Amino acid sequence: MNNTVKSRSNFQKIIHRFFSRKLAVLGLLILAAIMLFAIFGSFACQFTFDETNTSDRYQAPNGAHWFGTDDLGRDIFARVVDGAGITLKVALGSSLLALVLGSFLGLVSGYFGGALDEIVSGFMNSLWALPTIVLAMAINVALGTSLINILLSIGIVNIPGFYRIVRSRVISIKNMDYIMATKAIGQKTSVIIFGHVLPNLLSTLIVEATLCCSKAVIAESSLSFLGLGVQIPHASWGTMLKAGYPLISRAPWICVIPGLFIVTLVLGLNFLGDGLRDAFDVHLNAD
Repeated sequence: MNNTVKSRSNFQKIIHRFFSRKLAVLGLLILAAIMLFAIFGSFACQFTFDETNTSDRYQAPNGAHWFGTDDLGRDIFARVVDGAGITLKVALGSSLLALVLGSFLGLVSGYFGGALDEIVSGFMNSLWALPTIVLAMAINVALGTSLINILLSIGIVNIPGFYRIVRSRVISIKNMDYIMATKAIGQKTSVIIFGHVLPNLLSTLIVEATLCCSKAVIAESSLSFLGLGVQIPHASWGTMLKAGYPLISRAPWICVIPGLFIVTLVLGLNFLGDGLRDAFDVHLNAD
């Protein structure tokens, strides 16, 4: 009963610390707003994202086209909505992939050590040494350009980050008294790893996953800008930036609006990640 009350009290302190930080709350609101925009924005669209109308080319934002139109007369608002869905799918999906695989490898490698640790660490360090966007480009080119392959390529390049964090924490945790006690009473290794070690990493993993989403947004936009993202007829914020950049003096809204969405989402995720880190960090919040 006391442990339940203590856990509830700690959770309430975390929530209080998080919501006491204005930027953290702002980040949460930004993420929620963009998710709602991606889910329900299509209901407010008067046009589809791939509908062309040459008579409506280069229209500035107006009552019919809220974000204006592009060089083919396509509605920018509808395309930004479509791009929001693509960006969020890639960001969340790739971060989940990196979280699961990186955490599993880090848990196993850090706990058992030895030759297994040397082999896995050597491979992960090799991936870590390569520039993220270059590695993502190489994987994406090898797999082919599609939404799933973009998700996989970005997820793979982020696995080493989770691996290194989890492995270092497991090495410091596995020799603690409570872990040694569970070994002494004959607990299964799987129970020790996933029932006792992993729960102590959850706060760290939540923060890292949030920041990983931010990096995934930038990576997806960069790949799309380079022509390696989601292909037509679907829209992507990075693809819209690429198409609108040569026209910035004539129709700036074509690239400025998706660019603002990218910046806003990345800032929101960073604010949210920083807020979660501070909320979970007992050393910064010894109240």
